Amino acid sequence: MDNDILGNLPSGVLTWWKPSQYRETYSNKTLTLFFMCPQGEGHGLVPKIHSTEYGLPLTEISIETHESNKVDLITLTCSKDRDEDDDDPEGPEDPEGPTYEFDGRECEITVSLVDEPITQCKLYKSQVDALDNATLKDLCALMGGQFADEQGVSLTDKLNGKVPPSLLSKILRGQTHYKAAYTQCRLTIPGKVDISDSGKISSRAGLPSLPDGQVWLCGGGGLTRRNGRTVTQVTYVGGNWDQEIYGK
Repeated sequence: MDNDILGNLPSGVLTWWKPSQYRETYSNKTLTLFFMCPQGEGHGLVPKIHSTEYGLPLTEISIETHESNKVDLITLTCSKDRDEDDDDPEGPEDPEGPTYEFDGRECEITVSLVDEPITQCKLYKSQVDALDNATLKDLCALMGGQFADEQGVSLTDKLNGKVPPSLLSKILRGQTHYKAAYTQCRLTIPGKVDISDSGKISSRAGLPSLPDGQVWLCGGGGLTRRNGRTVTQVTYVGGNWDQEIYGK
């Protein structure tokens, strides 16, 4: 166990962690979750856990105190009997079931570059967000290649002193977009999982952290087979997603 993590353990929340040696078996649909918190807080925080995780009923709770490190170690076991849909159509398996590395939060991260409006660059975003609607309209028109408003007044003159000078100069030389990092996460979860949060901002457990100001948007997913067992793969996209639009 990493002592640096223990030293920074926040109070009042359950912190997820994964033991260095851990193997998941699929003889039944079973998911084991590990959490820790400051000593003495475990019994008060565990009741806040939902009775199901990823569609699996919570069947066992274990809370142990690690005296030397002053932490509570919490183990939650979620399981149910394998249903017919999870039988391997290719024939019977080893009676003990396949065993391989998989902790129920396995994820694949990819990062690429995409074009974003230069106004969304963190260098200018807060200042652009503070502009009034009339100024934003003029700024969008200038970015679209228009140099004067309907009365023939120069948009550059109207925007001078209202938008950052460096932003205005970049737009005037044709630099209206920039390359932004596009982060995508594909989360693999054992069993059938509800993905009704597609198209919405998600805080599903197991998603990695993002830079300040960014959140995960669920891009949808589906079922697949893995070693004769059903798993759900869900895709998430990180970004500055609008809470008002995607948060409901």
